[in-house]
Parts: sequence; structure tokens; C-alpha cells
Amino acid sequence: MKHITAASLALLLVLSRVAEAQTFDQSPAFVPAKYCCKIPETGYIGCITFKSDGSYQATGKFHENEGTARGTWKRSGNQIVLTPQEETGPLVGYLTRFSIDDEAGK
Repeated sequence: MKHITAASLALLLVLSRVAEAQTFDQSPAFVPAKYCCKIPETGYIGCITFKSDGSYQATGKFHENEGTARGTWKRSGNQIVLTPQEETGPLVGYLTRFSIDDEAGK
């Protein structure tokens, strides 16, 4: 459970960095790019790539247990909502939505 909580925090930090890259003067467009995080204390390493066509691909590894996910994403207000199409390993049911901190985007 600790590694899942730490991984969630790490992904929220990644997404807050994404929010820094976007300006709120524009439409609620999301900046497609690849974002990665590593938490040595938990053994978590993960990356998610948001593509401009609305799809995403993710990889995650907890120690030696690896997983992947792919699907579609959309921005809804301050949320990034993921609709997975295929998931494996520790990412099954794990990536669903993320909140973007308003303060990080200012």
C-alpha cells in the first residue's frame, strides 16, 4: 500500500509540473508530452506519455513487477481523466484520473 500511495503522489507531482507548462489564458488544452518519476524509497519508476491525438501510454515498475497501460485521455476542468483500453501488472486499475493543482499553473 505504501508504494501505491507514493506512486500516486509522484504522478500528482508530475502532473503539477505539466500544469506549470500550460497557460490558463488558453483553452483547456493539455500539453502532450512524456513525464517520468522515480521514487527510490519505494522502488517505483513510472512514465506516462500524453499524445496530441488524445491517447496515452504508461509504464510502471515496482521493484521487479512491471506493468503497462494504454488508452485515451481528456481534460475536464482541473482533472485529467484516463480511459484505459489495455493494462497489465501493477497498473491494472491504477491510472484513472489526476487532479491538477491550480496554484502550480499560475
